[in-house]
Amino acid sequence: MFFQREKDCFSPFKMWKRRSNELAYTWGTLTPAPYDDPRANYRGKLLADPVTGQIQPYYPRWKTLIKVYCGSLPVVFLCLLVAFYIMLWSFWSEEWLLAKQKEEWPIYELALYIPGIVYTLIIVIMNRFYRIFATRLTEWENHRTESQFERNRVVKLVLFEFVNNFMSLFYIAFYLQNMEMLRMQIATMLIVLQFLNHFEEALLPIALRYGSEKVEELLVNYLAKKKRYRRFLEARLKREDAENRLTAEDIRNLKTDEISSDNPAYRQAVDEGLLESYYGTIEDYLELFIQFGYVFLFSAVYPMAGILALLNNLLEIRADAFKMCKVFQRPPSMKVRHIGAWQPALQFLGALSVLTNCGLLYLSPSLRSSFSDWSETSWLLLWAGVEHLILALQLVLAMVIPNVPLWVRQSMARSEHEIRRKLEERVHSDLEKRLSKPCDI
Repeated sequence: MFFQREKDCFSPFKMWKRRSNELAYTWGTLTPAPYDDPRANYRGKLLADPVTGQIQPYYPRWKTLIKVYCGSLPVVFLCLLVAFYIMLWSFWSEEWLLAKQKEEWPIYELALYIPGIVYTLIIVIMNRFYRIFATRLTEWENHRTESQFERNRVVKLVLFEFVNNFMSLFYIAFYLQNMEMLRMQIATMLIVLQFLNHFEEALLPIALRYGSEKVEELLVNYLAKKKRYRRFLEARLKREDAENRLTAEDIRNLKTDEISSDNPAYRQAVDEGLLESYYGTIEDYLELFIQFGYVFLFSAVYPMAGILALLNNLLEIRADAFKMCKVFQRPPSMKVRHIGAWQPALQFLGALSVLTNCGLLYLSPSLRSSFSDWSETSWLLLWAGVEHLILALQLVLAMVIPNVPLWVRQSMARSEHEIRRKLEERVHSDLEKRLSKPCDI
């Protein structure tokens, strides 16, 4: 047992898979549904479903695949090229600043941070527009089930987020091979992104809501002073009050008493109705994906990123609680087995982090100077061997440790055995009843 726990700790993804399956079994979502219903936005010709017999929309799968590979894929790669060109522009700007003499720029040291900050702001803006565009593009592909839709949307988002957030770091690390510049870029992007995320999630919606309410109140008060608009406002208020007020017949049909506007429950319902609808978990998953990449992909150069991420997550717990209670309406619940396509996306970053960190240690000047008597070939073979060893160990752990814990498998087998036993007892009981009846000759 201790050895297995140690292996779980060494492989966090395997540990999470096992924990996820435990929770899914506890909540009754581990066993997948035998047949998924179509999405609400699924479009197609109405036909009888061959499995359920219900009238449902039908759209040929081959048409969806043509849209994916011949339409969406080229467009996504075009977006990736645009993001890559903007990354090169930020480095050209930084090289232009480096070419300036310090005498010409009194604040030369501070000016070096400007391209990184501007590029980070551009990344945030591009991410927002691309997320909307990726959602609409996936809707255009017309996938049948919710799992297919989410999987294709996550692939588009992960590709763009990876190029938009991490390609510049790969360019600095392995093309320019400037470790000091890489460390400064990671710190700048990580801190600025975390600050913008907190501001956008918690503070900006509150400011916009109260600001719009204040502007609307000032506008109404200003128009109320004008005689030509006063009658219009009074008529509008009376019409809205008449539309929202329940009649005596409506109250009898509801079989309840009319709630007074002074009732706290009425006030709470009105306040919650004014909140924004919850947009889903896609933004939170993307935030974790980006943070995971900053922490693990280049941890050999900037280990401080882990501490910054920890402090951010401690603050994120309270920020998310504030967001869910004060900014958004209560989200609807949905049963799922796991985190979906985000699991392989995070596993991809985990495997890639082994390659990047071994490469960074190979390029590290300080570490190389400590082994100056080693030849370049021996130094390269050492880190290539370390990288292969770690990946092989991860592969062995993935094959040796099952994704579903033993107690979950035993509980599932026990439940299946009980169902079969009761079914057999019922069949035998029905057979005995039939045999006990006298035969009519």
